[in-house]
Amino acid sequence: MPRSGSTLLQRLMMQHSEIASVSEPWLLLPLLYAKKEQGMITEYSHLNGHKALNDLILKLPNGEKGYLDGVRKMSDQIYSQLCNKGEKYFLDKTPRYHLIIEDIIKLYPNGKFIFLVRNPLDIYASILTTWGNNRFKRLFAVSIDLEEGWHNLANGFKALNENSMIIKYEELVDNSDRILKDVCAYLDIKFEKQNELASLDGRLGDQTGSRQFSKVSNESLEKWKSVFDSTYRKKVLSQYISGINPEDFAVFGLDKSNILNQIKAHKVKKWFSFRDWLDIRFYKWATYLNGHLYFSSVFKWTKKKFLS
Repeated sequence: MPRSGSTLLQRLMMQHSEIASVSEPWLLLPLLYAKKEQGMITEYSHLNGHKALNDLILKLPNGEKGYLDGVRKMSDQIYSQLCNKGEKYFLDKTPRYHLIIEDIIKLYPNGKFIFLVRNPLDIYASILTTWGNNRFKRLFAVSIDLEEGWHNLANGFKALNENSMIIKYEELVDNSDRILKDVCAYLDIKFEKQNELASLDGRLGDQTGSRQFSKVSNESLEKWKSVFDSTYRKKVLSQYISGINPEDFAVFGLDKSNILNQIKAHKVKKWFSFRDWLDIRFYKWATYLNGHLYFSSVFKWTKKKFLS
């Protein structure tokens, strides 16, 4: 999930001589979404592009496997250029890959997959404060992560038949050396002790944390308590957790009832915020109506085009 500490783990792993990486590639999303009928809106007509591509795939001697072989060769060629010191691995850390995990498994059946899990209460709090400026109304851009992320991650983990690795964020910040030793064992490379975090210069990823922390810190643990500081906010948080399938949590060793009990036991002094009440309604309507396409200057080009 976004805001799970993936940039922290990435910055630790990047210090290893056998691992290369860049902030967030997002490389595989358009390449694998090209096969999907839904999920992309373009001025060239993705719907027709999807039909044409899948007709082409039917003509390939090996069908979908032939297409994936081609995509793999392309992405390998790009990844290998970024391993400019002869590193064994390229680490592609892109949280929104939860949308295409099963496609990536087909693409890289021998790949190494690491699932990073954090207390969902801290994830929501971090999303709210980092991207929402502590306002619920700004969360429509990450609604797909909040609403589908855990389910997609759980399905991906099950599709791998547990042939992957789970890391808990709380254990990572508590004992990073032990976790990195486990990572190195999983990747079959020699452990190298890391005292500092690698720097990142891309526009995506946790740039706030990259600037603020040069070493592993546990300052962010249980910050959700100070963010969800009213009865109304507790209710919003409880409703969010209640909407997630308990099996999607259980796959990663999380107990939904325990998480809900944490919320229930949390003591707050404030009862209600009219601004929060308005923000939640704005968030729901903006998500439902895709309001950002109509009101954002970034997307004003969409009003001038016929999009398919």
